[in-house]
Amino acid sequence: YWYGVICWAEKTWGRTISLDGVVYGTSQQPALLMHSNIGITFDLEAIRRDLPGGSITEFSSLYGLSDAYGRKDIQPYADFWVLVDGQLKFSRRNATIGQTGTIRIPLSESDRFLTLITTEGEKNVLKDNKSPIFNDWCVWGNPVLKIE
Repeated sequence: YWYGVICWAEKTWGRTISLDGVVYGTSQQPALLMHSNIGITFDLEAIRRDLPGGSITEFSSLYGLSDAYGRKDIQPYADFWVLVDGQLKFSRRNATIGQTGTIRIPLSESDRFLTLITTEGEKNVLKDNKSPIFNDWCVWGNPVLKIE
């Protein structure tokens, strides 16, 4: 763990994050930044209470590692996980720069919790057996809960 979950705003810490050449952290392309070894859980029931008449049907997002990290001499590797009610719905292990993807997780009215997690990849080991998690700039681009 290096830092908390960040709703990235353009040029936070004087840096821009991008995936596949698209800049994220703008009003048009929102993003969550999560360094490895952290997670966040969303209470879907609480969200439903704030949206009477709406039904949450899906979570979708782009995922990948940003190249905005500082130590360019060390290649980042990280894992992305999505759980619904504690059950694994998606995982991508040992992702590195340029390995992005899009996920779509169907949600039902009985689903209560959505959890996003990032962990350091198993390839993340320096010669002194310490992990370079400071380079694991894990990005969830355009994270959306679809409401119908």
